[in-house]
Amino acid sequence: MNVTTEFDTVDLILKSTAETRGIDAFALALIKTEKQLRKLFTYLIFQFPCFSYADIPTLRTALAINNQVYFDGFEQGINRLIAYSTNELIGNDYQHLRSRLS
Repeated sequence: MNVTTEFDTVDLILKSTAETRGIDAFALALIKTEKQLRKLFTYLIFQFPCFSYADIPTLRTALAINNQVYFDGFEQGINRLIAYSTNELIGNDYQHLRSRLS
């Protein structure tokens, strides 16, 4: 699933006539954005040679136990794992997108 497909349901909600469509679409977009960041974070973890497929259960358990990790925590984790910050990876749109999430 790519990012465009991931957010198709948000577009469907926005096109609806539901009175709460704005907040519903925003909430779903926030959840889906966090999901994408979580995917990127876990992908980056497996780029380190110290982890393998055998570590999946342990890493999954670590994420489940630390269930207070959300968007900001994953962004901080990514910024510590790689030489480029998420700001640099996203580029010119970062500040605009980040302020909308905040």
